[in-house]
Amino acid sequence: MNVTESCDDQGLNLIGAVDVKVASSSDVAFLKDDITKIQEIFTAKTEAIHADGAYHSPDNQNFCKETSIELYLHAIQGAKGRYTLDFAENKLSVFDTKTNVRIDSIEITTKKGDAKWRIDTENGYRYFTQKNIDTYLIRQKIQETPIEILQKRNNVEATIFKLAYHYSNAKSRYRGLIKHQMWANIRCFWVNFVRIMNYSKKLLLENNFLIGNSLLLDCKDSIFAFVALINQIILSTFFKFENIEYKRV
Repeated sequence: MNVTESCDDQGLNLIGAVDVKVASSSDVAFLKDDITKIQEIFTAKTEAIHADGAYHSPDNQNFCKETSIELYLHAIQGAKGRYTLDFAENKLSVFDTKTNVRIDSIEITTKKGDAKWRIDTENGYRYFTQKNIDTYLIRQKIQETPIEILQKRNNVEATIFKLAYHYSNAKSRYRGLIKHQMWANIRCFWVNFVRIMNYSKKLLLENNFLIGNSLLLDCKDSIFAFVALINQIILSTFFKFENIEYKRV
């Protein structure tokens, strides 16, 4: 289950999309679809995405470039490499952090027409592809990202905790994609509702809109209003009966 929410510095942040796929689905499969979904929900264009390294893939990187979205990966899978790379003007300069020696590379064209670079090591040849170079550059970008930006993703972890709060041992009580998607939609709807309610209370407190010692928006009244809203949506959307006798008149 993948949750996508806004993370602006000020204002009210809400969940814009929740997507459920089979357990074998990769994290990279969520990013493009869910960002496209929230663009239909939020009025402002997405300027930046904050995610962990599991969402990194060449396709997702290209998607962000094509849509002018800054992708901040807060970590990336795999161990840190032994070599540092400096790629400029189609030339790759390699520095071995173990031996503190800079190594010249040789560009090679594969049978498929792709370029890769080779260096000599004590154990033979070591090859670097464009994918290796891109991954290294992403790691460098993560290291250079200010801590204030990296902390933006913390609220997503809190949202996941609230979403699965009643689940123990990471096991749900449902079976099947349809039931899980229904549960996720309703649960996220409730999380958004509570956020809106708390944000409204905050505005009331800041503007001193209090009656005695009680707030204008009481929790029980909010729950009643929420249930009434849901009933109204269901009745108006799914049960549209036609009064044939009235039409004849």
